[in-house]
Amino acid sequence: MKRKEVANIEGHPLGVRLPLDINEKYVAVAYYLHDEIGNERNGVCVFTSGRLIKIACKEFGEWERPINVKLEGNIVYVQTTNGVRAYKILSLW
Repeated sequence: MKRKEVANIEGHPLGVRLPLDINEKYVAVAYYLHDEIGNERNGVCVFTSGRLIKIACKEFGEWERPINVKLEGNIVYVQTTNGVRAYKILSLW
């Protein structure tokens, strides 16, 4: 599975966006979560692809929403509303 996205639920005030990318070693999931009163959480998490062991998560600043995520080796690129961020995956897994 490559680059699937869960979009907003129409007719409901909740918003969810989960762009993801997978390679042979890792799963990177960027997230945008928005509730009915305007609270939101945005960030990216990385897991092992075999057993989905969480390696790390990084939360973004206020109003910085993820648009796309791309894995290249042990680098995660996240395109956000503020530009592109790159994170190196450091793991013993």
